[in-house]
Amino acid sequence: MAAPIISILKPVSPLAWLPIGLMVFKAANPAAIYVIFICSLWPMIVNTAVGVRHIPRTTSTSRGCSTSRSGRYSVKILFPRCCRT
Repeated sequence: MAAPIISILKPVSPLAWLPIGLMVFKAANPAAIYVIFICSLWPMIVNTAVGVRHIPRTTSTSRGCSTSRSGRYSVKILFPRCCRT
């Protein structure tokens, strides 16, 4: 669901958000905070999406066979796989 949005916004440089921030906030300090937020958040979102996409299909389908809850699946499988470098 989020893949089209990520693929559209991925090539946009984070510094290209500065004019939008200046237009929305009408002051330099809030716009700078906004740009820093976008510059740090966007790579985390993209890398997390790539990490989740690279989880083997057998790992995600094995969850359906086990009786684990979704929170346990997130902590034991998704989070460690997304944080690998």
